[in-house]
Amino acid sequence: MFHYLHMVYQILREPGLAKTKRHVEEKTGKPMRSLINTGNSLPDNARIFVGSLPELDFPLKSHPRIVPCGPIISEASPISESDPKLASWLNNGPTIYVNLGSLFKLKEDRAVQLAKGLNMAIDQLERKTPDGPYMQVLWKLKKDGHYDATGPKSRIRAAFDDKMDSDRVRIVDWLDSPPLAVLQGGNIACSVHHGGASSYNEAILAGVPHVVLPFWTDCYEYANRVEFLGIGRRGARKHQPVFEATELSEVVVEVINGKQSQTMKQRSLELARLCKQNGSGPEIAAQGIVKLATEGAVVAAKGTPQ
Repeated sequence: MFHYLHMVYQILREPGLAKTKRHVEEKTGKPMRSLINTGNSLPDNARIFVGSLPELDFPLKSHPRIVPCGPIISEASPISESDPKLASWLNNGPTIYVNLGSLFKLKEDRAVQLAKGLNMAIDQLERKTPDGPYMQVLWKLKKDGHYDATGPKSRIRAAFDDKMDSDRVRIVDWLDSPPLAVLQGGNIACSVHHGGASSYNEAILAGVPHVVLPFWTDCYEYANRVEFLGIGRRGARKHQPVFEATELSEVVVEVINGKQSQTMKQRSLELARLCKQNGSGPEIAAQGIVKLATEGAVVAAKGTPQ
């Protein structure tokens, strides 16, 4: 909450905002619209298309202008088509998918903590089911700084014991398949992500439980949504936004094979089915925009002011 208030304060105090406002109004003769006042100056027929559904959010009242479309995420070809080799590897066992988004980069010390936490979780899960199946990790890592994540002397490799040697842990900086294709591959046990909107919605569409490691602003909102909806847990609560190996491992184990894990999986699948029944979010938004544009063109052709 403090972060949001500080952000609004900074926007209002931004020295360039007043200068920009004067320039726009001098050149156009019209008042400049900003994020602060846009909502109060919209035409009567304006609509706000949002990439969500009431069932995917907190129980709040919705404004009549808002059109819930469902997750607005590009559809993905099956991973068996986009990356057959990775699809084959994923079929080897239940896989923890780690993707902390496109913006956040991990320094080596934090990456090592994450690796230790995942390794501890795998060991605990396999002690519960000694006859298998064996767990895997697919980690899309964006590094902050220059360090070795996969080489024989890597601290991260050492944190996974011998699991990288046996190809049970794969760490990459790029995947040919989009996240949705990976998640919909059918063998992802949970998605470890940062709480970004896309990561949240991709796991929702795939029906995969979440472990959220929030870093800033809306990431915490999505972490709270996950827990409110009963589809996962926040992975770093004690020292947030810094995560610690032991706490992370406990949360991953809880989500994959804890007392509430089956309920989380079932609820995740229910929300995925709900989104499928609702229809494609991008198509709903596009059709709504085309409809408004068509109506506006008809009115303009008649010369009738809106």
